[in-house]
Amino acid sequence: MKNILICCIFNNKTSKKALFVLFLMTFLAVRADVIIQPRVRNTFRFTADDIWNINVQFTGTGTPQVIIESSIRSKQGLVLQAKSNATVLKTGLNSFTSISLGTSQLSYVNADMANAVSLLGSLPPGSYTICYRIQCIDPQCNGAGVQAVRSETGDCSDLIVEPSTPLLLSFPEDQSVLNINHNRPTFSWIPPNPISQLSSFNYQYTLTVAREGQSCKDAIQRNRPAYRQAGLSTHVLPYPAELNGLELEKKYCWQVHGLSGKLPVAQSEVWELRLKEEKEDSIPLTYHRLTLNHVKTFEIPKKFGVLHQEKKRSNSLVYTILDLESNIPVKSGELDVVYGENKIDFDLSDLFKAGSGKLFQLQIMNAGKMTSQMKFKFQ
Repeated sequence: MKNILICCIFNNKTSKKALFVLFLMTFLAVRADVIIQPRVRNTFRFTADDIWNINVQFTGTGTPQVIIESSIRSKQGLVLQAKSNATVLKTGLNSFTSISLGTSQLSYVNADMANAVSLLGSLPPGSYTICYRIQCIDPQCNGAGVQAVRSETGDCSDLIVEPSTPLLLSFPEDQSVLNINHNRPTFSWIPPNPISQLSSFNYQYTLTVAREGQSCKDAIQRNRPAYRQAGLSTHVLPYPAELNGLELEKKYCWQVHGLSGKLPVAQSEVWELRLKEEKEDSIPLTYHRLTLNHVKTFEIPKKFGVLHQEKKRSNSLVYTILDLESNIPVKSGELDVVYGENKIDFDLSDLFKAGSGKLFQLQIMNAGKMTSQMKFKFQ
């Protein structure tokens, strides 16, 4: 009665404020907090059934009958949506599984994702966000009130699915420093399994140049690609013939993505690659022992050596290098040798520049008669 008298002596304006406060207190009293927390048991595998491995903390009263909606998103957008069967919430902790809750509706955003999940028995490896939302089946939540479990936004958690066998880069190795003569390398990587068995599985290769002081991880995300090739079906990629070779004093960064159709499902690390100038004095010569009847074709650098066994005390030999395509001599000269084994050095730098891919023959003559020979082409 005292409360009624106090209410009655308020003026009209004060009464409206008091009624609003009373209504707000009543509203808050019937609105219950619902906290949903997923229980991820295996970071290498997450199925649609695992969506319902959740704990639901309900602080309201009564036993409202509800359905739980879930959505999973990746960086590329919505992946799937699911809706549970009907269940009853009790005050306190409610622990659910796929058996106790179950799925009434499940849909994937595209066929590539559905096929990937079908083959893998899991979401593809990657980073996701999983969100939940609870709604009462009855508008009044079985007497608990219209606001008993409704919320403006759902509860969301991070979800990471680790690859069972990741996409691994193979060659050139990370932080490789290649010789300038190998400025058109062949890149290779190891396929991720079992996801690479998808019929729609393909690779996207990216090569970029890092700015001074920039990490490769940042460069691959921010810089314009120097080269990008999509739709690759093989895990080996020769350096493209239409591009100029890699250059000195640049830091190159490369990465490979695996896709199911157009859907990214795997990605490698980012590796670094540089070139170095060839140091003439740091490369030991390779010496080849020649005979008259050599049939093997040698692959040699522009500087190499041959071994000659001389039976005379001293002698002067003549050598000739033939272009076997035209059968025309392209280089010749004299060789002074002594008794025993002689190491003879050749520097074919001038011929190396113009002779890429050609086949040559080195002939060594003694008194007009050929004593040894070798066929070769440049590395």
